[in-house]
Amino acid sequence: MTELCEIPIIRIKPEAWRRLRNGHRWVFANELETAVSELPVGGIIQIIGNDGKHFGYAHANPRTLIAARILTYSTNPPGREWLFSRLDAAYRMREQLGFGNVYRLVFSEADSLPGLIIDRYDEHFVIQILTAGMEFWRSHIVDWLRKQFHPQSLHFRNDSPYRIQEGLSAENVTMIGEPPDRFRWETDGVIQLANLKSGQKTGSFLDQRINRTAIDPYVTPNSIVLD
Repeated sequence: MTELCEIPIIRIKPEAWRRLRNGHRWVFANELETAVSELPVGGIIQIIGNDGKHFGYAHANPRTLIAARILTYSTNPPGREWLFSRLDAAYRMREQLGFGNVYRLVFSEADSLPGLIIDRYDEHFVIQILTAGMEFWRSHIVDWLRKQFHPQSLHFRNDSPYRIQEGLSAENVTMIGEPPDRFRWETDGVIQLANLKSGQKTGSFLDQRINRTAIDPYVTPNSIVLD
């Protein structure tokens, strides 16, 4: 769906309008003026405020409490090129932070890519897609990763129960190559191991890297710490 005439226009209620203008990126089912049943499952919708003006584009799903997830405030509807630009921006951000070659590449809403998590383990990548909207873009996401990194392996950890709520099937499948059973890396002086296919969520909590460093001054080698 790339043409405006093909994209449903959805009006939101005043209370949701105020919250979205303050930066929130979710629209709940009871905040729509339009009947929830009219939303396209995983499709793109245009959201307008109670003033009738364009607000942004979102992925929709009538099956969940979160009926719409904001993608962009632009007047141009998002598609393949928009997706690639957001993935490029996420990659540049992680590179600028100097995270090396093991890090969380995409942080879902924080990178304006709701429902998408990508973890990088050097030349191995673990992807988790949690929404029907992102599921439609799966092949584009794979294309971008192939072009940008030429990965040795690419694995989908789509076994979260949230997928069932979105009307998606659960899966744990490898699409490219074969992930190592035990990937080993060193971060901030700490040697870590992760099973990319059956470890916790996407293998490890790469998004908690900074927190692990922050706790270092408060513990000793024999400390017992609650995770």
